[in-house]
Order: sequence, then C-alpha cells, then structure tokens
Amino acid sequence: MKRKALSVLLVLALVIGSMTVNVDRVYAEISVDGNWEYEVVNGEAYITGYMGMAGETFIVPSEIDGIPVRGILWFRWFDSWKENVKTVIISEGIKEIGRPGSSSTPFGGWTNLENVVIPSSVEYIGGWAFQGCVSLTNINLPGVVEISGGAFEDCTSLQTVSLSSAIRSIGSSAFEGCSNLQNITLPEGLEEIGARAFKDCTSLVSVVIPSTVSYIGSGAFATCNNLTEITVLNPNTTIYNDSSTFPSQAVIVGYDPSTAKEYAVQFGRTFRVYGSSSGGEEPPGGEEPPSGEEPPSGEDLIEGDWQYRVENGEAIITIYFGPGGEVVIPSTLGGYPVKEIAMIGLMHQGEIKSIVIPEGVERIGDFAFNMLYYMESIVIPNTVREIGYNAFDECYSLKSVSLPEGLTVISSSLFEGCTSLQSVYIPSSVTTIHGSAFRGCSSLTGVNIPNNVTYIGSNAFEGCTSLTEIVIPSSVTTIGYDVFKGCTGLTSITFENAYTNIGNSPDTIPAGAVIKGYTGSTAEQYANTYGRTFIAIDQPPSQPPLNFTYTIENGEVTITGYIDSDDSVVNIPESIEGYPVTKIDTYAFVGCRATTINLPSTLEIIDFGAFDYCRNLTSITIPSSVVTIKDYAFNACESLTEVIILNPNAYIGDCAETFPEQAKIVGYDPSTAKDYAIKYGRTFEVYGGGQSGGEEDTGDGSNIQIIGEVGASTITITAPLVVSFSIDPNNKERPLVTEDLVLTNNGNASVNVYVKSVESQDMQIIPSDSYTVDGWKRLSKFETERKLALLLGGKDLANADNLFLVTLKGKETKSLPVDVKHGLAFPMAKSCSIQVVLSYSLN
Repeated sequence: MKRKALSVLLVLALVIGSMTVNVDRVYAEISVDGNWEYEVVNGEAYITGYMGMAGETFIVPSEIDGIPVRGILWFRWFDSWKENVKTVIISEGIKEIGRPGSSSTPFGGWTNLENVVIPSSVEYIGGWAFQGCVSLTNINLPGVVEISGGAFEDCTSLQTVSLSSAIRSIGSSAFEGCSNLQNITLPEGLEEIGARAFKDCTSLVSVVIPSTVSYIGSGAFATCNNLTEITVLNPNTTIYNDSSTFPSQAVIVGYDPSTAKEYAVQFGRTFRVYGSSSGGEEPPGGEEPPSGEEPPSGEDLIEGDWQYRVENGEAIITIYFGPGGEVVIPSTLGGYPVKEIAMIGLMHQGEIKSIVIPEGVERIGDFAFNMLYYMESIVIPNTVREIGYNAFDECYSLKSVSLPEGLTVISSSLFEGCTSLQSVYIPSSVTTIHGSAFRGCSSLTGVNIPNNVTYIGSNAFEGCTSLTEIVIPSSVTTIGYDVFKGCTGLTSITFENAYTNIGNSPDTIPAGAVIKGYTGSTAEQYANTYGRTFIAIDQPPSQPPLNFTYTIENGEVTITGYIDSDDSVVNIPESIEGYPVTKIDTYAFVGCRATTINLPSTLEIIDFGAFDYCRNLTSITIPSSVVTIKDYAFNACESLTEVIILNPNAYIGDCAETFPEQAKIVGYDPSTAKDYAIKYGRTFEVYGGGQSGGEEDTGDGSNIQIIGEVGASTITITAPLVVSFSIDPNNKERPLVTEDLVLTNNGNASVNVYVKSVESQDMQIIPSDSYTVDGWKRLSKFETERKLALLLGGKDLANADNLFLVTLKGKETKSLPVDVKHGLAFPMAKSCSIQVVLSYSLN
C-alpha cells in the first residue's frame, strides 16, 4: 500500500512541475445526461461520474443519451449515497470496469457492497476497481479476459471467485489480502499470474495452476499460511525465483523434470510427482550448506552502494544507495555472483542517467527500474532470460533498448509510458508480447515483430502515436483487444497470416490505418466490420474453400456442412482460420456430387452419416489420423468401389451400411478394417499389394512379406508403418514409452530393408544431434510440441531417403529399438503418430 501511494504522489508532482509530460490517452469533453457524467471516445461512452442518489441497488446502464456505454472509469461525484449500495448491477454490453492497466478505482472503497452482477460482455477489470470492498462475498466473472493489478485487493469477505476460460491474465496484487478466499479454480487458458496476486489469502488450502500458465510472479502466493498444496501442470512455467512465491509449508506437485521441481529443490520444499500417491516425500533440495558458508536466506546485506540478499549461492540486488549518474551494476557481491536485480529504481528517480548490467545476470524483477525518469540508456546482456512486469515503465528519457537474445516473453507493461523510446530491438527468440508492453511509447517510430511471435496482448502498442507502419508476421495467431488503440500516426498494418484472431473492438486498429491482408482473411473481415480500407495481397497457398460451413470449439474445427457445387474434386483443408480440421459432422456432406473427396491428415472423427448418399464418389482414402468412423458414414455411396483405411486400429461403426456393399476394403493385416470386411462379407485387400496372410516365399523373393510388431499390434511393412509411442511426463523412469520394432522375414530369401521416407502430422522430425541433452530439456512448449528426433535401430530418420536399415535373412527376426529425443514440455501424456515408409529388395 505504501509503495502504491508513493507512486501516485510522484506522478502528480511530475505533472504539476512540467507541462510537457506526455499522457497516453486524450480525454474527450465531459458531457452530462441526467445524473450521469460521461465522455465519448470513438462513439462509445465512458462513465466518469454520477450525481444522483442511490438505494441498496445501483444499476449501471448500457446506454446514456442513446450512446452505448463501453466502460466505467470512475464516479467523480459520488457522495454518501455509496454507503447505501449493497448490490451493483452492470448492464450487458459494458466491456470495461475501470481502465485496463490503470488505477481508476470506480468501486474502490464501497465498504457496504455485498454483490456485483457482472455480465459476460465485461472483458477487463481495471486496477484497484473493487479494492477495499470489505463486504463483497463472491464474484462471478463470466467473460473477463484480464484482471488488472489490485482489482480486488483487501476484499476481506470475499470467499469465492468464478473465472471462465476467457481469462488470460491476473495482475499484480489482484486478490492480495482476500483473507477469506477459500476456493478459486484457475481455468485452462490463463497465461500469467502477477506478483503478489494471491498474497495473504490465508484461507486458501489448495490451488491447481493450469497447463496454460507460462508465468508466475514474485510472491504470487506469499504468506498464504494455510495453503497446503500447489499443483503446477505446466512443466515449463516460469516461476519467479523468490522464496516467497510459494509459501514454505505448501507441498509442490508437478512433473519430473519441471520448473516446479526445480523451485522445490532450490528452496527446500516438499515435492511430489503429479499423479503419484499422496504420501509425503522428503524435500528434494539436497544437503544444507555448512553453518557459516552462506548467510541466512533472505537476510539483507550491504556492500558499497548495494543492498542484496543471498539465496542458493546467488546474490539478488534489492536496493541501490549510490549517487546515480552512470551506474555499473557489479557482477558479484560478497563473493556471490549477481543473478537477479529485484529493485533499484524507487529511490533514484532523478539521479540515474545510464545503467550497465553485467554478463551473468539472468533475471530482472517486476518494477526493477520503473520510474527512472532521467535514465537515457541501459545495456542488457544476453544472459538475461526473464524480465518482469513494469520493469521499465515510466522511464521517460529512455531512447532505445536492445532486448537480449534468448528472451522469450515481453512482460506486461514492460515499457509502458516510456515516452522518449524511439527504437527497440526484439530478438527472434521472443514468442509472446503481453498486454500494455509498449503502451504510451509515443516516440516509437517503428518496431520489427519477429516471425516467432505467436501472441500480442491487449493494448500492447496503445498510444504509440509515432508508429506509421507495422507488419504482423505469419507466426502471430492472436492479437488482443485495442492493441493499436490511439496510434494516430499508423497508416498501414499488414497481416501475413490469413487467420490471425484480431481483438473484436473498433479500437484494435485505428480508423486511419489501411489494413492489408489476404482475401477472405480475418483482416478483411475486421476491415469490413469496422468500415476500414482493405487492400488484398497475394492469396495464401492454402486458402480454405468458401463452400464449407464449420464451427470452432476448443481450438479445433468441425465441418458441419458443404454447399454443393459442380466441383468433381473436393479438398477438405487441414486448417481453417489457423485451427486444425478434426471432425466431419453428422450428414455434413450428404448428397455431395463430387467424384473425389480428399480428407485432411488432421482429421480424427467421421461422424454418423457424414458422406451419406454421395452417389458419385468412387474411392476414398481415410488417413491414419482418423480414430473413429461412425455408423452409416458412407451409406448409399453407390459408385464407391474402394475404401482405404490407414489406421489399423480405427473404430469402425458396427453396421453393414457404414460402407456400401460393393466397396472393396483396403487396410493392414491385422486391422479393424479387415475385421469389418470379414464380418460383413466384403472383399479385403492388404494395403500396399498382396492379399491378407500372404504365402511363404519360394526363394526368389517374389512373395516376400515382412511383418513388424509394435507392442501387441502386428502390421504389414510393405506400406506406411505407423510407429506409435506415448510421451508420459509422469513416468520419470521412462517418459518416452516405446516398444522395440520386431521385423520378421517370413520368406526364404535374404532381403535388405530401407526407410523410404518419414512423415508425421504431429511433429517435425529433426536430427538427433540438433541439441545437447540440456538443450533438449530447455526447449519451449511451442518448440516441444513440434520437434522430435527419431531413431530406428540406431539410424537417425531425420533425413531418411532410402536409408538402409537392416538385412534380414530368410526366416530371420530382428528387434530394432525405437529411440526418441524430445523436450517433454507437455502438461499431460500425449501420443504421437509417425508414418515410416519401408521398402526392401533382395540381398
């Protein structure tokens, strides 16, 4: 609380003393309608005051004087009437309570407020919006995306909080001091938990942190004295390296290996492998250092101009006492290497001109350099891997900065209010730019977003009035709401990904900017929705057809219908709007007149009657990705002569009409396809040539058949081979669960077996020596989900092109180990499918 008050006083003093300070929002003229005071921005109203009286129930309208209300900034004229209010009802349509990322506190200090009805339209809760509402008992946030700092701080009666899957960010101190908060479910989709977010929530007993959370800030659960268990489901979550982030008595549950375990080891906490029995284990933290070898953890020490503490043999800088000017941070203090800078800015707003951070420093904490008003430059070495929230906000004189190679996340409000910042180098390692990262950087003339960035958070570049052009690379799948709000100089924005999700707000892209993108893209849709100029660039190589209807749920596409045409060939795309096509819905293609339908390698489910009465269809290949083919899937396809089923274990609806009577079934032996053919009297052919149960070779190799066995499944190796294995982070003894591939030559002739090619819909197969052992472990979740090294019988399959595998003599059997290298950044067990095409010749 003292820290916050000091910050406000300093800002006020600066504004009074200098009229040249840039603000990041130009306020409109205040208007009055009845008892409501408001301002209008881009045709939407923001409530700034209420001049009437109120009873126990206070309703905030969705419209004032015919103007839709977008947000509630504050109640400038509230008086004693607020003491009467026990229930607040916020009308549907309102999107913001408080100003996102700021402290407008519209309901702060309403001490008798017991209930708040928040509709699903509300997406943002601003800083300290409900701070000190000591009678508030529960809160439901059905559509909220971001909860800013201190939003519910010191709501001491708050017992339950309901969040939806829309939530992405919980800011610093959001629920700090909610001492009666007994239960909170953090949903999948949440990405970051800010510093002190749940500090002093002394009634919390257990917390599960979902697999989508990539960052947990300093002191997030500090002094939660009754918290007995914290489960961390993302093995790569960045956990702020501070002993207070998790309380000392809490058992930490997670994967092995994982950052949760590393945290437990470092701070001597009890750790339990997720999914194991609940019996307690000894803290995995190694032996205690001899007495006197290291100062007590957390004790403040002073050397020269620096205050620091020592944890696990590393120095963490907490205060700088020096004269300022050109500051060079020491690489060691007390003989310990400096690894982290927690805070040096608070006492030196007018003194520090430049800072040099030495090699070896790995972490820069939340607010570490904020409000260094006269700092013009800073040197950050490439050893830095983490930079916390607001680390450089309100550094008004900072002109340029180069972020370190290896940094993956640009944290929320990192450079907010850096009004002199003209240029910033963002390394190619960055994958995420969080909300308000460059908000109010009014001198920023350009920014190059690397082609590894996948997410740009809300308000990230709001108020960057000097930006003129920007390119959103093809890697970006989502930009949040109001990303370029108030960027009045922006004339052009180009989207290189046709399916980027664009925050559905008129302020996401300013009205004066020309939007460039692909025809039929989300960029064009946004331009049409909000009346913007759109210029089409070259068509993307895989533009999805316009004659499909579909739904998107949980990041997957279901084709629900096909608008029939005269096309003889229908290609169903692997993705639409950037999401994989995984299901063909019930009767989606009923009556389709095409002769050929090509199914995507992402498809998993063909639903009931999906291709019913496709009378012209002559053949169909069902890819190995399909696990379910339901009843009547190809009923009454009277021209269908051949059905190829590439998954030997696919479920096939137990119904004579699943496939038409005349169609030949082609598949592996053994397989469910063969079982279906036998049961319903259909012709069956082994995929790749030959009949099921081929005859023994006579010696010339003409009838050679090689049989391979993976686990309990026997498959024919004359066609694509599905090498299956599971990645199970719970199994620390054998996280990559595979079985040896057993090859048997049933013939008499000696043969050479080759790997003709390797294909995977799940993974990019890369050379096994691409990374060191430590490098594999440190792969990001993004890389891990896409990269894998595969060795068969010791042969690296990354560049297999007729690669010699093994020689088999007549009647000989050989066992080939399946070896996998992988980053293991999965929150739960995952199965992967690789198609290995083998060929053979007489030796």
